Amino acid sequence: MVLALIFLAGCVTTYHPKDFAGFGFEEVNVDGDTYVVYFRANSLTTPDVVSKYLLYRCAELTLIEKGYDYFTVVESEDMSRVVSSGCLGGSSTYPGFSKTIKIFKGRKPSKYENAYEARTVMKNLEDFMRGNRF
Repeated sequence: MVLALIFLAGCVTTYHPKDFAGFGFEEVNVDGDTYVVYFRANSLTTPDVVSKYLLYRCAELTLIEKGYDYFTVVESEDMSRVVSSGCLGGSSTYPGFSKTIKIFKGRKPSKYENAYEARTVMKNLEDFMRGNRF
């Protein structure tokens, strides 16, 4: 039983850049400070996990890669796919989400009161992410 759980845990999509199967994160720069960030996962990964990965990636992109402090979500999209599995009527859901974000330097923009502080997001998700990296 324990061995089976270890095997299944190894099959869940971990946090990593998009791989050959299309699972993981990627982003596209729309303009100077606006990005569309994606995270897609296999059918063994829950939508909640994918949502946390995506939020973490938005914060990581903002703070670590771009050197900005805040981001706001301009648009979110559920890109999950349901795939039929055979003739018995079964199916599998492959969760995937995207967020279009706008990033900011310095003080929290008053125009965007729901803006996330990237450093705080990363700190709040630190324990969760520790066990879920590739």
